[in-house]
Amino acid sequence: MPEFSYIAREPDGRIARGSAEASHPGELLLRLRERGMQLLKVEQASSRSAWRSQLAALHPLNRIPPTGGQVEMFLDQMTVLLNSGMSLLASLRTTEQQSLFEPMRRIIADLSLRIQAGSSLADAMERHPCFPPLVVQMVRVGEKTGNLDLVFSKSSQQIAQRRAHRNNVVTALAYPLFVALAAIGAASFMVGFVIPKLKTFLSGLGRQLPAMTQRLVDISDWFQRYGAHLVFGLVILTFGIFVLYMTPRGRMAIDRLLLRIPVVGKIFRVSGTYSFSSAMAVLIRSDVTVLESLKTVEALHGNKQQSNDVRAMRLAVLEGSDLSTAMKRSTAFAPILPSMIAIAENTGRLDDVLQQVADYHETQLQKMIKRLSSLIEPAIIILVGGIVGYVYIAFFIAIYSIGGSYR
Repeated sequence: MPEFSYIAREPDGRIARGSAEASHPGELLLRLRERGMQLLKVEQASSRSAWRSQLAALHPLNRIPPTGGQVEMFLDQMTVLLNSGMSLLASLRTTEQQSLFEPMRRIIADLSLRIQAGSSLADAMERHPCFPPLVVQMVRVGEKTGNLDLVFSKSSQQIAQRRAHRNNVVTALAYPLFVALAAIGAASFMVGFVIPKLKTFLSGLGRQLPAMTQRLVDISDWFQRYGAHLVFGLVILTFGIFVLYMTPRGRMAIDRLLLRIPVVGKIFRVSGTYSFSSAMAVLIRSDVTVLESLKTVEALHGNKQQSNDVRAMRLAVLEGSDLSTAMKRSTAFAPILPSMIAIAENTGRLDDVLQQVADYHETQLQKMIKRLSSLIEPAIIILVGGIVGYVYIAFFIAIYSIGGSYR
């Protein structure tokens, strides 16, 4: 268990120094609080303990997704408590006590600890990956303006919207994949189990098979002979793509390729345009500068090509270029975005125009998902029906030809 050295204030006001073992700084904070002590500073005592603590934080059971319900619940609770007039520390302590998820409790306790040690809330939240960069930046602005309750409320809404948006994109991409796998499964079942039995039955009659039936039997024989090699090759290929995606250059190449695929690429571009526009609109409305907003939005994009394009925009703006001019060099977003931003820069209503662009592309994404689903369903029905129909027709042609030869 990691060891921490701390400085705390005793109930009578004296300063106490010491060290103690705890699984997390938040646990040490809870112990000292139960003894009536106020923690002022805490440091991890050894590098080995730090390594173990980081390893424990990477455990799947202790990880909290940035757009997960735990973070959204925390933001909602903080909104209510701050609106009721509670101080920031009191709100954090109350939220910590009400949290039923142990990793989240430790994170909230760590926020309290760092704030008592003199850190700002935004800097404390920035140390935890579960808080998206957008939320951290908004909290930083809220601390300066004194509107933390409003900031927490907007942050919660943003997380909910991003989660719904992500689910829409996943649905649009996962549904065709699922249906395609179902079609492959049906075809594999026919080739691997149905056709071999058909072949055994027809071969037992001792007659030459029609060309259509013989072709079906040959396909089945090929899969019986090389099917294991095919599956092994697909597994190796999938693993190779996964390993390649883990490297910076490989991920960049794959993300760039995804944007160029006819249907999938358009979905990613529309999705990225929505994410860019909505995040920029919220940040600019929160009085964040364009440069800081671009830096925050850059970290929000999962597609590295889009993230790199946003970085290029930020550098161009830093050198004195207009945002619309810098965006024209990018092909990772919808073509309408630079034109709309140019209009917004002339009218001085960048946040409103960006929000309109976000709403438009969100609607377009919904339409694309519905259109894709309506096209895939009949295509898969035709594909699976064609495979089954071919097998049945080949079977009955063989039976008919054999029956005719007995006459």
